[in-house]
Amino acid sequence: MRVHLVPPVIDAPRTAEVRSVRPVSGDSAIVSLAGVDDAHVADMLAGCHCLVAADDVDAARLEEAAPAGAPGLVGWTFEDRRSGLCGAVADVRRMPGQTLLAVTIADDGHGEHLVPFVDEFVAEADAGARHLVLDLPEGLFEL
Repeated sequence: MRVHLVPPVIDAPRTAEVRSVRPVSGDSAIVSLAGVDDAHVADMLAGCHCLVAADDVDAARLEEAAPAGAPGLVGWTFEDRRSGLCGAVADVRRMPGQTLLAVTIADDGHGEHLVPFVDEFVAEADAGARHLVLDLPEGLFEL
């Protein structure tokens, strides 16, 4: 599988073929890349994100890797426990490092707001009612 390494590093490869992936813990893994056989080059690439074209990824495996409940959250309603704001989940965006919920708030006129989808912010999730109760940091929707 070909990956694109970002952010780009001067004098380091920008793309490479994956030889192997070995999970370490949580979201971390050791990735062996063809052509990166020198410790100096490997050090330069440490911390880079490996981006893959969507057509090169098995959709079923991508769904398995998503946070619990994330793929089916589009259309769910939500309320923020702290501010009382209510709205709906318009999209789930998987970004390097975390998943974001794109939410719309009724009558705020600002379009979508991005909310980190992390366990610390989810106070309740009612699958039957398709409703989330979030406990978001104060001022998040004011950014």
